[in-house]
Amino acid sequence: MKRKEIRQKKKIKRSKKVYFVRFMSLFVILVVAVSAVIYVQAEKTLTKTHVNTKIKSSSISAKKPLTILLMGVDTGDNSRGGADSWNGNSDSQIILTLNPRTKTTTIISVERDTMTNIEDASGKIQSTQKMNAAYPLGFNNGGLSSAVTYAMKTIGNQVGLNLNNFMIVNMDGLVNLVNDVGGVEVVNDTNGSDVYQGTDSGKITLPGSDKTVDSGAIYISNTEPEYKAYVPYLSGNPKQLINGEQALVFARDRDTLANGNYGRAAHQREVMTELMNKMLSLNSVFKYQSFLNDISSDFKTNISINLANLTALMAYKDCLNKVVSIQYQGVSQMVDGGSYEFIPENVDLAIQNIMRQANDESVTDKLDQSVITYENYFGSETDQYYMPSATVTIKGEKSETYGVDTKGSLVKINKENAQDYVSSQGGALVAN
Repeated sequence: MKRKEIRQKKKIKRSKKVYFVRFMSLFVILVVAVSAVIYVQAEKTLTKTHVNTKIKSSSISAKKPLTILLMGVDTGDNSRGGADSWNGNSDSQIILTLNPRTKTTTIISVERDTMTNIEDASGKIQSTQKMNAAYPLGFNNGGLSSAVTYAMKTIGNQVGLNLNNFMIVNMDGLVNLVNDVGGVEVVNDTNGSDVYQGTDSGKITLPGSDKTVDSGAIYISNTEPEYKAYVPYLSGNPKQLINGEQALVFARDRDTLANGNYGRAAHQREVMTELMNKMLSLNSVFKYQSFLNDISSDFKTNISINLANLTALMAYKDCLNKVVSIQYQGVSQMVDGGSYEFIPENVDLAIQNIMRQANDESVTDKLDQSVITYENYFGSETDQYYMPSATVTIKGEKSETYGVDTKGSLVKINKENAQDYVSSQGGALVAN
């Protein structure tokens, strides 16, 4: 081959290589540009979810625990003010801590009927009434920002934490969240009983319909007939995949449950844990952006939804490998014609210390004097209560239930101590 021909062929190869490099460079630039536009547009939409409060939110860093107050507000559907209304009651109040050091998630529901001192942003007591009155009382004194501030201060004081991150979701939001992640797996643990209908026949007719199903189904159509969905009872209590409409029913029902509000709280924690597991399993920032953009009108938070925070949030996913779900039960008492829950001092100490340890804080041996307990409200002690329990689930499968002592330590359950700790069904635990 002539030298001239060789040089020409090399020149052609170099030209092709240059064109290829240029093409790839342009392609990369185009992808980055389009991604940037999508990201900016999504971020603009998500700024609508942000609420500034007098309590500054903490930074998100996968090197330290992240604690969030999660609240479900009974607004969002057309019968409760529509999607733009946030003036309602906080039906669920859940505190969730993700600890990257221990790779553990700790979750607890705070009973809404708990007698408590409601505090404003400065810690000044505004009222003494049920816990879930903090949100609407704050709303009436300054709108949504004040509502969540009152709730964070009040609930945080009860559990011994300085809460500074929150997320609230309305009724439509829960439905959309669950549907967007492809549903969640839950266990209908009614064991075939129906407290509301009180049937022993093994079959019930769903209120508001002619449909007959196995007793133990979970529904709310008896009080909210617009919600027709239900969660069937399956013999043996296996996990079942439910959609958003079913999840709303599962999280709101209390009438059919043996343990009423406390049973409902356990179901709410179950749904929230499954949701967090699926949300933290999203493997890219843009999936988060797309997902959050879809439900942007249904939730509010003081956590900035930006690239840095979303990237940091993804690093917490290993915390879902171990989930500690805390169950406690107060003492029911009538006060001025209303039913309230009072937390005994030892129970509250156990709650505070297990949550403090989840946040890498030291334990305490006494409660703040502003915290209402059964003892300081009535001036006497009661022995009619159970200490909290904690169900520990490993990688979504293996689980074991422990007692929780006043230092927040987990106690192995046996036949001698099982009667001291509460079960999710109410009453004492039963040793295996």
